Amino acid sequence: MSHRKHHKYWKRFLLPNENIIYMFGVSRSYIVIFWMVPAMALFALMIYLGLINIILGFLVALAVLSMSVPIIYLLYFVHYAVTDQRVMTREGILHKRFVTADLPSVTDITVNEVFFERLLTRTGDIGVNTAGSDFVELHFRHIKKPFIIRRDIYERQNSWRAKNKTGYNN
Repeated sequence: MSHRKHHKYWKRFLLPNENIIYMFGVSRSYIVIFWMVPAMALFALMIYLGLINIILGFLVALAVLSMSVPIIYLLYFVHYAVTDQRVMTREGILHKRFVTADLPSVTDITVNEVFFERLLTRTGDIGVNTAGSDFVELHFRHIKKPFIIRRDIYERQNSWRAKNKTGYNN
């Protein structure tokens, strides 16, 4: 999704006087390496098997088509945003899941980088916890530079607290 479309998409969820800092989704490099490359390999296998045996080629074609569903889902139906007041995630096609956490209520942010994912695509997952909950409310999956996003959320949280002069400690 282009930057302009992303901005237009998130604009309808913003509160008055709220500004978007980051808009992002699942990393393109993650999608290419872990989904599209295997799909292209299966596509080549499908052509080869289709020349030898039409039934085997058809079965592999079904596998190639089934791999396109997660690719489309990850590209067009998983959205994340960080604003100057909240962090937000929205995903889903028929059943939409929209979760927000106000910056003052964020208690901790975890980063999980799987070895091969970090090595090949430099992506990772972020989990955002809030006060009053024992589980992770927001999940940002397979995003580029997760530690930079984590740092920027904390910086926004600190600037929000300074601006609003709340007594929270980090």
